[in-house]
Formats: sequence, structure tokens, C-alpha cells
Amino acid sequence: MMALADAVAETNHDLMEKCAVFWGFENALLPTRKEWVFYEDDWHSRGVADFEHAEFTAQVLVDAQDDGQDETAGMGRLHAIVETALADTPADLAGRDRVMKEAVGRMAEQGMPLPPDWSAGEPEASDTRPVLAEILPADAVERLSPETVTKAPIVGEDGRQRTMLSYRVPFTEGAYAKLAERYAEAVFRESGEFDIPPSLVLAVMETESAFNPRARSPVPAFGLMQLVPTSGGLDAHRFVNGESAPMLSPESLYDPDTNIKLGTAYLKLLDTRYLRAVDHPESRLYSSIAAYNTGAGNVARAFNSTTNISSAASLINRLPPEKVFDHLSEQLPYEETRRYLVKVTGARERYRDWDLVAGHTDQVARAIQDTGVQTQ
Repeated sequence: MMALADAVAETNHDLMEKCAVFWGFENALLPTRKEWVFYEDDWHSRGVADFEHAEFTAQVLVDAQDDGQDETAGMGRLHAIVETALADTPADLAGRDRVMKEAVGRMAEQGMPLPPDWSAGEPEASDTRPVLAEILPADAVERLSPETVTKAPIVGEDGRQRTMLSYRVPFTEGAYAKLAERYAEAVFRESGEFDIPPSLVLAVMETESAFNPRARSPVPAFGLMQLVPTSGGLDAHRFVNGESAPMLSPESLYDPDTNIKLGTAYLKLLDTRYLRAVDHPESRLYSSIAAYNTGAGNVARAFNSTTNISSAASLINRLPPEKVFDHLSEQLPYEETRRYLVKVTGARERYRDWDLVAGHTDQVARAIQDTGVQTQ
């Protein structure tokens, strides 16, 4: 379904240019894997939730030649952006995702085929809690004052000089743990269903999206575990729902339950089907982590310069697991994947307690309901 990738890329390009008219290209932002960005006031106000660096920033543009009245109004707009961020639910985020809305519209206008579940519109989000509840301080609005706002001169592509007002709010302490806990029920359920350690599911989730529920990469991949609807996401979908299962839409992949189910299923596919010729479980784990990011063929290429998994497996099976890890982290074709393997392996250590809880299934519900699971 190259039409989807093309539509998203073209829409992203067009909206970036539209944004740059006011903000300049050096300040233009749209949603990414680890940043959620929304705009108000005809592109003159925005909120940026940086999940990777644990910070929210409200920003507005005011006239650089203003006598002070515009800046006063700008403070009110900053207030509104923070209030919006504190209240927005997953459904609200979907409604504010201009790139996806315009990409779907572009596909429809050009007569491109849409996944069947798109005909029903956006699915209802099962989670009605604000996305940043307990992630942003409850008093974030009250803390906003002229003293907490920074000013920076910018020039838009329209040639006009403006002042960018910014108000930065660090996430609360332990934000990653709180974000992870939000998905505890789905993680335990799917890790049990597919016999994949919860720590691996969470480490992939953290590395892929930093728990940004509207994560989107240029590929494009969608959601918490960054699934590509035409490759890994489709393989997992058909593994779970049958070979005749139709392609899923991005909005379906943004649903956390669906995303976690299919992401965990894809890890299972890598372990038991694509890389089954690798004998040692730990070597197969490292190979699966790398393959989740770059595909099993590129894992093979790291060992024998071809995409033949069987011949690569014979080489992998001659090495102890620690040597497999070292080889992959040094010889994988892409630097991003070499870093990815190291990041996921390191992140997994922070979630080891989840594996202990999963080993006591009678305690899982209590852990979720009463105390939550501490990951750091």
C-alpha cells in the first residue's frame, strides 16, 4: 500500500511548508515518533509533548512590533494550550492529527484504495483519560507567568518578524513508569498470550515511541510499537486474525490494545518463524530485536552479506550469544539498527520487575489495580 506512504509523506511536506510560513523552517514542527505536536489559532499557537525528553512546551507567536498588547494576549493563548494538553484524551489527539486527516482526504480525492475499516471513520478510543494525566503537573497552568516564559525572535518564510513565546513544563518524576503502567493490562495479557517477556514488549515500546500514543515515523509506522501496515504490522495482523484478514488502517494501529497485541505477535513471529533456525534462545532474542527494527533479511546480511536466514543461522549458531550481540551491534547494515539493539537491550533491564509479576499470574490484577508496577 505505497499509496498510504506517499499520501502521508506528501501531506507532511505540504503542512511543514504551511507551518514554516509563520514559524520559519528552523522552528517548524509536526508530529514524529517521540513528539506529539498540535496547532491552534491558525498555526500561531502549538503544544509540543516531547516524550523522549520528558517535557511539554506551549508556544505562541506574537507580532515583533507589538506595543505589548499582543504579548498579553499571547499569555492567554499559552494558558489555553496548556489547558488543552492537560485535558486531551486519545480521541482528542486523533481529532487534532492534521497530517493523518489530510492524508486520508488526499487518498480519497485521488481515488486511492483505503483499508476497509477506514470507511467507518475513526474508531472510538476505549481510554477516555487525558493522555498527559499525571504526566504534566496538575498546577502547570498556575505556574505560568511572565517570569516563566522565554522569548525568541523568529522570521517566518513570509518575511515577517515575530516573537516566539515559550513555556516549558517538565514531566512529573517517574513519567516513564506512569506511562508504562497505563498499558499494563494489555502488556501482561499479550505477553502471556504470545509467551514474550513483558520486559521485552515494554523495552521495544519505549525505544520505538517513548510511549507517545500518536507516534508516527516517516516510513510510515504507527503507534506505540511502531507497526508498518504493509509489512510487519500486516504479517502480525494475519498471524493473529488469519491470512485473509484485510489490511488495518493507521487509526486501528493507534489503538493501544491493537498495537500492543500486534507488536507482541510480531516479536513472536520473529522468534518462532523467521528466525527459528537460530538455536540459542538468547542469540535468537538479539536477532529478533534487530529484526523488529530492520527486518530478518538485514540481520542475515550482517553475517553473510545476503538476506538468506538459513545460511546466516549456521554462522550465528557457531557463536556464543554475547558474540552474536557484539557482531550485530557492530555489523548490522544501518547505524540506527545497531543503536536500536543496544537501546532495547538496555531498556529491558528497567522492566525486569514486570517479568517477575508476570510469573505470578494470580497477582497481576492486584498489581495493576492497587499498586501499579514500578519500572524505575
